[in-house]
Amino acid sequence: MWLGHQGFVAPLLPGGMVGLGGGMLVRDRSPLRAAVCGVLALGLSIFSEWSLLPFIRDGSFGYFVTHLHLLSPLTLLMLVAGGGLGFWLSLGRDPGAKAGAGPSLTP
Repeated sequence: MWLGHQGFVAPLLPGGMVGLGGGMLVRDRSPLRAAVCGVLALGLSIFSEWSLLPFIRDGSFGYFVTHLHLLSPLTLLMLVAGGGLGFWLSLGRDPGAKAGAGPSLTP
């Protein structure tokens, strides 16, 4: 919120923070945890966008959610990217991968 009031608007940042928190201390790979964090990240990104820049006509959250399609394409892309970042960062590591070995190419 403080960054938003300073003029720095990044709707993907709250979602990224959810993902970072969800995956920071885990050692296993969990698609379920990642899906939950992704949905929470998308919701938090939408909520933070509404709290910083509500519509002038009606400032309620319900109106904002039902009129998301009126936001600019870049804002919508950043909201979805926040949810995706929340998913990806909270996914965790592959338990079979060695540290520093790079991404695994096997399924």
